[in-house]
Amino acid sequence: MKRNRFASRTTLAFTVVLLVSHVQLFAQQGTWVAKAPMPTARFGAATASVNGIIYAIGGDVNWFGCGFTNVNEAYNPATDTWTTMAPMPTARVAYAAAVLNGIIYVVGGSEGCFPPNRVVEAYDPATNTWSTKAQFPDTGSGLGVTNSAVGVINGILYVAGGNTTVGASPFLATLYAYDPVADSWSAKASMPDVRMSEAGAVVNGAFYVIGGNDYVGIATSTFAYDPTLNTWSTKAPLSDPRGGLAALAVGNKIYAIGGTDAASGALAVATMESYDPATNTWTTLPPVPIALIFPASAEVNGTIYVMGGLLSQNTGVISGTVQAFTPVSTPPLVGDGSAITNLTAANISSGTAGINITGNAATANSASGLICTGCVGNTQLSINYAGSASQGGPATSALLAGLATQATNSLSLGGVLATNFARLDIGNAFTGNQSVAGNLAVAGFTALGGGTPILKHLSLTVSPTFPALKAQACSSANFTFTGASDGDTIALGVPNSRMTGGGTLNYFAWIAAADTITIRACNIDSNAKQTTAGSGAIRVDVWKH
Repeated sequence: MKRNRFASRTTLAFTVVLLVSHVQLFAQQGTWVAKAPMPTARFGAATASVNGIIYAIGGDVNWFGCGFTNVNEAYNPATDTWTTMAPMPTARVAYAAAVLNGIIYVVGGSEGCFPPNRVVEAYDPATNTWSTKAQFPDTGSGLGVTNSAVGVINGILYVAGGNTTVGASPFLATLYAYDPVADSWSAKASMPDVRMSEAGAVVNGAFYVIGGNDYVGIATSTFAYDPTLNTWSTKAPLSDPRGGLAALAVGNKIYAIGGTDAASGALAVATMESYDPATNTWTTLPPVPIALIFPASAEVNGTIYVMGGLLSQNTGVISGTVQAFTPVSTPPLVGDGSAITNLTAANISSGTAGINITGNAATANSASGLICTGCVGNTQLSINYAGSASQGGPATSALLAGLATQATNSLSLGGVLATNFARLDIGNAFTGNQSVAGNLAVAGFTALGGGTPILKHLSLTVSPTFPALKAQACSSANFTFTGASDGDTIALGVPNSRMTGGGTLNYFAWIAAADTITIRACNIDSNAKQTTAGSGAIRVDVWKH
């Protein structure tokens, strides 16, 4: 007899959806590749990546029985190989897991055939050891939580929703925050509605909770939490309801993968969508080759890895597959002064910025009045001209074909001499002061005042939690800073609100390891202590030379 361990197994309704795939479009958005399978096939596990290695921990190996496991296996994408690591002390499934300062934290879940627990354990990949942390808050009758969403923002771990019993209810709308420095939990603003078997991801300092179950069925919702305001907002929904799905952030987008859209939870779906917070829109992407319920997912170097999962709740077939997907960004159009050289369907978006491109001839119609057949050299927007060869462009260039009688070059129509403007096909040298309105993007390096050229500038805002410091005392905190490396120049922007409370405070930082910075606060006063800890966001700037 099949166990009813997840509420989703009794509250999901079965439907069949026929999907029409646009093969050409999908091929331009990325492709799926099969990788070495998991040594231990399971579902309801969690994965986390640390220093380019993905750790697949726990899960369930038997849908119809008590097959909860504590196995911990590490996958190296570079070699496509697996290694067995120290097992998790508490075997469990459907728990929350995330990385904080290089440590993997495992929260709650269902242990054996028992209700959700409150156990929190931390795994250090560097030492291959486990430790026990402060228990998750009591959600009722001494129970913990399972099937929840998790995210990390500025060194704080957030756990949203989930359920507290083995069975149908109750579902939760709660949000709890864990501070690893204080090893303590605190309650935050609840979600707009209850959710269970949802997924979570963090982009641009906001925690997104996607899909899942409520008391009606499976939801399409997307909720966003702002930790600075402690408030939730509702965003654009998924195209179809899904629960038991995986979600993760890559770059500035969120990817929602697999799950089930059926209220019975009988069959998995292969759907994958990406969410762009900048436009508040979801986009359908190439479906995962093997549809899965309760898969695990992780990202390394821009590639998404989907591991394990359940093929069907009717058959109980469990997968150990590893499927990798690398998203492809739409490339920009590239020209050589006479033609567009990389004109493909991948970079044609009808109506984007008012530009429409058909075949190999560019027919542009922009808000600024540009109509172009072919491509031009020193085109002046809103000016009709033909034959710009005398001003640095090719003789065949033309604007508004048929109006060549109006002028022989762009100078007579209000253009400028070739020596007076910057060209895209050659290097440019300027003297005197230059004024730039808007953003300036530079390909290559920038040299200021004859100093060492700057190759890249990176910035990050963090909010470390430091205690009130005694005289001659210091406190440190580590943060992930992608792209930072040994030898980079680093600077801090510390607000006045962090210099208050007594004593004499100094803040400084260094790059402790690749992609990791350490910020240290010290009270250098010999006698006075800091009676009140400071607060506020610290800006970190890194320059690569």
